[in-house]
Amino acid sequence: FNTNYNKNVVNGIVENNGQLISGNFITQNGGAINEVYRVPYAGVNPVNGNLLFVSRTGELTENPFDVDRVATGKNDLPTFQGGFGFDFSYKGLFLNTLFSYVTDVWRMDFDEQGLYDSTRLNQFVVSRDLINAWTPTNTSSNIPRLGATNEGYASSDRFLRDASFLRMRNIQLGYKVNKNFLKKTFFSDVVFTLQAENLFTFTKWNGFDAESNRTGDQNQYPTPRIYTFGIDLKF
Repeated sequence: FNTNYNKNVVNGIVENNGQLISGNFITQNGGAINEVYRVPYAGVNPVNGNLLFVSRTGELTENPFDVDRVATGKNDLPTFQGGFGFDFSYKGLFLNTLFSYVTDVWRMDFDEQGLYDSTRLNQFVVSRDLINAWTPTNTSSNIPRLGATNEGYASSDRFLRDASFLRMRNIQLGYKVNKNFLKKTFFSDVVFTLQAENLFTFTKWNGFDAESNRTGDQNQYPTPRIYTFGIDLKF
């Protein structure tokens, strides 16, 4: 088992009132490097189905401005990360495992955002959740109405997601043939193995793959699940 704890606090920025802003990220004194800097998303307006956001003054608005962005205290640097595993063997049968994990890491899920984009209807695959979009008879939905006028606002934290995960990185099951069965053969060792990589992942992430070094993911090929059968022969 191994783990590490990561924490960083920024100090010493003199210019711009101690803040460095770059697009959707902010680095400021007293905070962590590259915090997500976006407008808070507040849900769906039950009156008209438009998206609601929280303004800098704390009021709900359908049309936020750039000044309504806030530091979320979240970024793509995990607080804890590490791995663990165990080995087991009994009478020639053996099992090896390796798990990896990260916690408290946040990224934009642009895959999910694309699946919720109603302008993609009739062109691309979209989420079935759009069936439950706001209508005059379905005003309690958490899905904006199809064609909401402010649906494309790109600076909110609506799709900021926790990308923490626990992944079974590798598992190998094998059998080493007893040497008594090999005495009359020209083999000194025979080992059969069945191995699986990335067999399963526990995560809240809804996109293709929680494990990434990008601040936001879209249309990236996910880490594949691989099965391997092997025979090791020694003469």
